[in-house]
Amino acid sequence: MPKILNPFYLIIVISSLYNSGFSQNPPQNFPTPPSGKKKLVKKGENSLSYPNITPVLTMGYFKGVYSVQANDDISSVKLYMHVPVIHRQTTPVFFRLLESSPSGKILDYKTIPKGNDNWVAEVTVGQLFPGGYIVIPWECWTLKKNNSYSDMPDYLDKDSLSGLDDSLEQYLKSSEYIQSDDSKIKAKAEQLGGSEQNIIEMVNSIINFTGTTITYKSYGLQDALSTLQRGYAVCTGKANLAVALLRALGIPARVLMVAFTHYIIECYLPDYGWIRGETTQAVFPQPVENNTVMMACTQKEENYSGYGGVMCYWGTSDIRVSYDIEYSKSESNEMTYQINTGDFLILNQAVQNTKDIWHKYNTYLNFQRSPQQDDLFAQALSHQEQAVSYFGKNNIQSYLDEIKLAREKYEQIEKLASVTDRQLITELQLYQNHPNPFNNSTRISYTLSSPGPVSLKLYDIRGREIKILVNEFQSADTYSFTVNLEDLASGIYLYTLKVGKNFIKTKKMLLMR
Repeated sequence: MPKILNPFYLIIVISSLYNSGFSQNPPQNFPTPPSGKKKLVKKGENSLSYPNITPVLTMGYFKGVYSVQANDDISSVKLYMHVPVIHRQTTPVFFRLLESSPSGKILDYKTIPKGNDNWVAEVTVGQLFPGGYIVIPWECWTLKKNNSYSDMPDYLDKDSLSGLDDSLEQYLKSSEYIQSDDSKIKAKAEQLGGSEQNIIEMVNSIINFTGTTITYKSYGLQDALSTLQRGYAVCTGKANLAVALLRALGIPARVLMVAFTHYIIECYLPDYGWIRGETTQAVFPQPVENNTVMMACTQKEENYSGYGGVMCYWGTSDIRVSYDIEYSKSESNEMTYQINTGDFLILNQAVQNTKDIWHKYNTYLNFQRSPQQDDLFAQALSHQEQAVSYFGKNNIQSYLDEIKLAREKYEQIEKLASVTDRQLITELQLYQNHPNPFNNSTRISYTLSSPGPVSLKLYDIRGREIKILVNEFQSADTYSFTVNLEDLASGIYLYTLKVGKNFIKTKKMLLMR
């Protein structure tokens, strides 16, 4: 058993199911939900199908190894590495760095929010000499609510794409590496699915094209257009191309990076939701339990990358060092626990509580803890590690008991926080935009005293939502950015900052042409 660095590890906890008055034994009077979603049917059919779904929890285990070699004397350098992220029905459970070897030292780490519940670990390493290198093993566990999409409709009319919600707009736009508005991309999309009326067949055709017609070969840029013109790419280019082709047909789509460093896609089906596809091996749909998500790409990742289309945050841009991923030393496996259909609501609660606790944990990750709080933190980690062990033994009750004990320790840490600490956790500042009045563009700034889910929205004077400026989890910091509103008419607008559920601040701005 490798020695665990102390305190250099991350732990993401699963919250206890026994809050809000839950007793040691879950309530027996939970209503039994339908065995699955109503299945959509082809036009002309009169029957409805209710597929038999058995709730299953899967815990995935992954071990990865990064290496850094110094080209100079290095006192410290920052290395960025993915950790599993919260994404729909999957969430991190437990992550830790193991003892580094054979030289150098891990000096510090923290997590950096990247939006849409994505995080990366920032690991600071140092004490390296020219030619010296450090190997950083890490391991993680992720909780996944299984979904093999057995209730996916066989038929969805493409006319349903005309009434999509505005929140899906960013997943239809062209970007630097996903050039869905390019004439060649549009022509290929039309050839593959333009004559098809069934959205399901359109998606199938595109994923089959990237998985079988596009050859798997490692060379060159991995953006969508380069992949199409060359006819070959690795998983990154295949995923980028599939997303570009889907967007060209009006189907919202995005790239997912999954463990360990593989790329698949996710597309949105009207009246159903997001569904995954394996664009390298031509598999659609791709069950949720088959992959642990390391990053869900946003417009930011699509428009910037130092790797010619590989949209990720790992390694370092510091030229004083070289870095690599030791694939041969990586490993993975899955542990499953199947629960009764009547416990569907408990399963959902488990996943949701896990997501909530991950956000809460990040509040204290870089928090200046007292010795007493450090001791409670260590006790919580011990319970969490034991909980994972019980899951592997298929002992779900002991697993939940340990999670409950871990949560109690975190609550005690929070109670020991001073009044000043609590103010730091809850206070926020929204500043007046500048200049104001303004013509076309203005600057908005705000300060967060603690991490949390942040939304910043723009409204007209009647209260109608105009734009979503920010919608992501952010760390404690001061944020400032320029907003271009040249597409709006002159008038008074409101911008509202919301952090968590309870803290909301609004200010007015005046746009004058």
